[in-house]
Amino acid sequence: MSQSGGGSWQQQLEQTKQRLKSLEKYQIKSNQPTIESATEYINYETGSFSSPLNFADRDGYQTRFAKEAEYIQSLQEIIDTGEYFIHTLYTYRSISRALPQVQAESDNKGELYRKFFDVLEPEIKKIRDLLAFHTTSVKSLTKIIVELVANEKRKEIPSDSLFDYMIIVLDTILKLDALKNMKAAINNDMATVKRAAQFMNREGLTQEQLNFLDTKSDENASLYAFLSQNNSILSGLKDSLIKNAGYEDIIILIMSRCADNFEAKQYLFCDQKHCLLRVLVFCMYLIDNKDTAKNNYLKKIGSSSLSRFYKIFKSYPNIPLYGDMTFSLKTVLKSCPNLQEKDWVPDREDQLAKNFLLINHIAKMRGEFETFTRNYKILINKIKKLQSNVTTTNSSGSIDPVYREKAKLMSEEGLRYISQWTSLVLEQAAWKYSHPKEDVEARILKQRLESDQEQNIELLEYERVVRFNYDKEERSALVDAISMIKGLENIMLQQNGLMAPLIRSQIHFELQNFVQNDLQEMLVYTKTKQRPIFPTVLELRNLAGDWINEPPVEMAKQKKKNESAINDFPKRIVGPSFTQLHMIRAIISTLYSDRSPGMQSKGLFSKKDFTDSHVEILQEFYKKTFIWNYLLNYSTSLRRASDLSDLWYREFYLEISKKIQFPIEMSMPWMLTEDILKRTNSALMESIIYPIDIYNDAAYKALFTLQRRFLYDEIEAEVNLVFDQLVYKLSESVYKHYRLVALGILLDNKLRVNVEKDHLVKTNYNYTKSKFDVLLLQKHINILGRYVDLNYIITQRLNISIRENILQLIKKFESQEITGIVELEVMLESVKITHQLLSKFLNLDPFESVLAEVNDSTSVVSFENRITRHIIEELIMDFFPNFCFNTVTHRFVRSKYTYAESDYKRENYKNRGLYQFVTSSFSEAFTPILDQYKEFFGRPHVESLVRLVGQESLALIIESCITYIEDKLYNDMSPYIGALMEALPPRITLQPAAYKLIGVYSYFKAQFRDFLEYEDLKPGVFQAFRSIGNCICMLLTLDSELMPQNISTYTSAAPFLGIRPLTRQAKSKRIETLQQEGESDELNRQSSTIDQDLTQLQKLTDLYVRKDIDRTPLVSTIASFVNDPQVQLSIHAPELSKTLTDQASRAVKMYQPPRELLTLFKQFLERMSGFLSNVRESWKGTSPPDRLQKLDSSHEFYRLWGILQFVFCLPPENPTEPTDFEVFGDGFFWAGCTIVYLFQQQLRFDAFNFSDHVVNVSNISKEGMDILTPFLNNAHIIRAVNNRVFNTLRNYYPLPDFVAEEFTPPVDEEFLKQKVVATISASTDSGLTNIRHRASLFTSHHNSPTLNSYPSSSNVLAPPQLDNIPPPPQL
Repeated sequence: MSQSGGGSWQQQLEQTKQRLKSLEKYQIKSNQPTIESATEYINYETGSFSSPLNFADRDGYQTRFAKEAEYIQSLQEIIDTGEYFIHTLYTYRSISRALPQVQAESDNKGELYRKFFDVLEPEIKKIRDLLAFHTTSVKSLTKIIVELVANEKRKEIPSDSLFDYMIIVLDTILKLDALKNMKAAINNDMATVKRAAQFMNREGLTQEQLNFLDTKSDENASLYAFLSQNNSILSGLKDSLIKNAGYEDIIILIMSRCADNFEAKQYLFCDQKHCLLRVLVFCMYLIDNKDTAKNNYLKKIGSSSLSRFYKIFKSYPNIPLYGDMTFSLKTVLKSCPNLQEKDWVPDREDQLAKNFLLINHIAKMRGEFETFTRNYKILINKIKKLQSNVTTTNSSGSIDPVYREKAKLMSEEGLRYISQWTSLVLEQAAWKYSHPKEDVEARILKQRLESDQEQNIELLEYERVVRFNYDKEERSALVDAISMIKGLENIMLQQNGLMAPLIRSQIHFELQNFVQNDLQEMLVYTKTKQRPIFPTVLELRNLAGDWINEPPVEMAKQKKKNESAINDFPKRIVGPSFTQLHMIRAIISTLYSDRSPGMQSKGLFSKKDFTDSHVEILQEFYKKTFIWNYLLNYSTSLRRASDLSDLWYREFYLEISKKIQFPIEMSMPWMLTEDILKRTNSALMESIIYPIDIYNDAAYKALFTLQRRFLYDEIEAEVNLVFDQLVYKLSESVYKHYRLVALGILLDNKLRVNVEKDHLVKTNYNYTKSKFDVLLLQKHINILGRYVDLNYIITQRLNISIRENILQLIKKFESQEITGIVELEVMLESVKITHQLLSKFLNLDPFESVLAEVNDSTSVVSFENRITRHIIEELIMDFFPNFCFNTVTHRFVRSKYTYAESDYKRENYKNRGLYQFVTSSFSEAFTPILDQYKEFFGRPHVESLVRLVGQESLALIIESCITYIEDKLYNDMSPYIGALMEALPPRITLQPAAYKLIGVYSYFKAQFRDFLEYEDLKPGVFQAFRSIGNCICMLLTLDSELMPQNISTYTSAAPFLGIRPLTRQAKSKRIETLQQEGESDELNRQSSTIDQDLTQLQKLTDLYVRKDIDRTPLVSTIASFVNDPQVQLSIHAPELSKTLTDQASRAVKMYQPPRELLTLFKQFLERMSGFLSNVRESWKGTSPPDRLQKLDSSHEFYRLWGILQFVFCLPPENPTEPTDFEVFGDGFFWAGCTIVYLFQQQLRFDAFNFSDHVVNVSNISKEGMDILTPFLNNAHIIRAVNNRVFNTLRNYYPLPDFVAEEFTPPVDEEFLKQKVVATISASTDSGLTNIRHRASLFTSHHNSPTLNSYPSSSNVLAPPQLDNIPPPPQL
């Protein structure tokens, strides 16, 4: 490439980098809070946990450890193959259990067994391969140990790295032996194969298969012996080693290495820690021999080392082995005959349990988590700030070395924290596996949870160790620990792109600093002292050095180490390869080892290869390099350190329980999730997703570690079920919480404060804080590689919950009386507030649309809905016939006794607690308040009714009420009124006060005896009047509620219509107009009717109503906007804007206030007057032409109404029976008085009302007052009710005044001879006698015919004529 071409390429590269860097300012991250573990879209690692080439590149490094690398290569192959068989054994499921039973007399028995063999043979071949692997691995390991024994004799010490690999191999063998012992399914399948070999057809089998089926072959015998004997793998290795002398020395070195690494914490992951413990015990088993004289290994170990080993054994009696399997040190140590049990058995197991239970460590974990995350975030912010100021391409190398070192140290610290916490979690699980719940206690807990009263319930072992083995506090601590593990992993993985280059740069810096500075001094020292170790040190320098030019040839000693010398090497963002780092650590471990010949004192004047300062530098560097390989694999190390998949796996317990799978109630992730859900508003609610992440770990392990698809399918199936349950229960908990918040808002503040101050009340009605807010913001949760929008799913569930809640409330209202409408409104308001609170986080459907949908009011051509239908049904079927109206309180109450006969029944319905008051505390708070509204029906109920049904459906209710009145008038009352009008006495006279109170009362009672004895009077007539009157009062109450709303509507529309308050000039103009319009003669003004007054009022209203609609503010503003040329240019659809002015004009016309007062009740009275016009001829009655002279014989309706009111005043004969007021209420009077008023008979009714006449007489005559007190009290009440009814009717619907009629005096001389007698005469003895005789006539009155047959006028009861009877005596 030419120079110009190279410059152009460099320029393009720089431009590309600048463009990529500009993308950093775009925020691609979601703003949702992070409450789950990290998710990696792309994973790229610069290192590995094992040699990717299996040490094939060792020849590139010319060191004396190449031979040792061959050993390590062989050991690595054993490890890899052993891992495969570990996975095979752990996931092995019995196949023979799923095969059908073959009948002995079956014809195709041979074919079936051949099929069985074809199915089982691939799995059995894996077991045969395991046997072969066992044989080869034992030989290879024995060979290496024998060679190491020989090297020890030649003073050729192996490196510590070789011992590390041998530890892993021994742990692999230990796991294989434990898994083989555990899997009884293998023996069952082998037995099935053996049985099948006896009957199946062997055609087509290979020679290898035939040899396997041969029961006499050596391979077959070896396999059966291998499977039938426990600990056959361990025994095989021990038997192989014991044949070689000196192997104990190597085993003891391995034990020392295990103890050293364990005490120095030279491990990172949980399995590495427990591997050291398992191998330490395994090695103790390998060197133990019954022949103590021949193999006295205890003396070789030494008392100090034994004490150290025993201390470790006592601290960890049970540790995890693999998955859900545990390793008991006690089991292995008991097989060592030379060990005394008292030396390694724990002293106090209860004290030891505190070390394993997570609840005793959680406080320390929280402190470490908070401190580390705070410092880590501070460091990240500082590094980002420094990077923003760096413009060079090598930004990581340009950052201050102090921050690079801090980044590496904090990453190491975070990794160790995560690994330590994961170890605590898994060690607690192992402790629980080893210490199950007592059988009796577990059965009691299961009966309590499942409400099972059976004594012989099935209790699985897995339930004892998992489901019932964790109490509430331990589950909380476990959730908290998982949250910290996954949370810290997420925090650190998010900074992978930032921290990984800094870590690699710092590792390169530390390595070159050691090689080119610290190692340089050692080279000079060993060369000067002519130590034989000099070539090895030189090899180390050549192996790891990265020089600017060439490595220095002269070994000159540096005078002083300064900054320029330290930094005199390349700065690269790269770490050593796996083989390179292994070689470096192997060489360093042999340089300062105490067993190295150069480090052993041979005499008084002999010197070691290195000074103490050199040894200290080497040891420090060796310990430092342990973590390098894990730091170079940053994301993989974090994932492995936080792996909690073993909390889900349960293959061991499935094997011993002989179950295919356990239900989710026994699954640890769901147990923790469900426990959080039960604590509705706990601090753990934000951690509810972290336990679900255990499924991600388990699925990752199933696919990439175990490589078993069927395990992943089981995990996926369980996750689907768990997630459905989670969404269902979480949605229910969320809805429950916000319903409580809404109810708390609706609850009166004073009541809530007073109740909460009461020390006896433990309920808090203030639910303002919520732990669900963070959960509701989650829009992408990673579950098994799928991203789930939790926000959307919960939104769907809550939409269903809101619909169901409204439906339940409406159903409950439909099962109640109409008085439950207040409760319905309160509950719907609480649901609406709940909807508003949830809408801050969720995109819920509009509440009005949901309510309309559930209420069946979505039709555009019908105003009927479920609430309206039930209201109408209740009004007609129950409310009007069975309630009593009180004119004073304007309330309806249910009558104590009803005459209505109806089959109307409501469906019994019990609402779910979640959809009503949610909790018992809110039920206790709201129920007493709402129950008060169920005792009556009044203005609060009407207000709720108007708000619930709206103006559209309200018209349907009003029309139904009016139709009800029309039906009652024509069908129910008309036959009764016609018969009663015919049954009126021919003459009813208002007797003078001379008859005394009791005489007047007795006279009327005798006159109305036919009515009193009429059986259908109260069940038919009174009931009909009550029903109509209740309906009239209902309409009046509705009108009084609608009027303020209409006024408010007009007031709100006034500014848009140009209506303003009157000024002084407007007021004066109004007065002048009134005077001009009112100028007429005095006669016309006196005789002016109400219609003329309304006409004048209508003319005056023109001062308020704008006739020039085009000049109203609304129309003028829109017109000016539309007609503006600039606006027309910016409007995309000008043809639509042209109609805006017309639409505004129509709106102004619609909202213009009416010219006259048009109320609902007035319109109703007009319609009712129309209804009465059809029956006016038969109801209104007739009067004689000379009605002024013969009013006593009038047959008009008011006379009948007076009789009915008189009968109404009569108290019941039995004092225990309810009065007519209690049975019929004031609705009776509203109906009759309205009919009288519309017939224009009010004045005559007031003048000739019978009960009022008795009351007037009582003001003069007091005789019989004690007897007639109930009647008089009722009459007084009725007079007040009549006056109120007529005044109300007069205000709403004024009738024209009567025109004075002229009567010509009679010319009959007999009339002139009439003598006017005073109403009260002197009390003479003869008068008293005559009065007594008059009273006796009343009491001995003849029987009257009943009104059931509607008799003609000739048969109507004729009351006695009183004209010729002398005044009655005083009683």
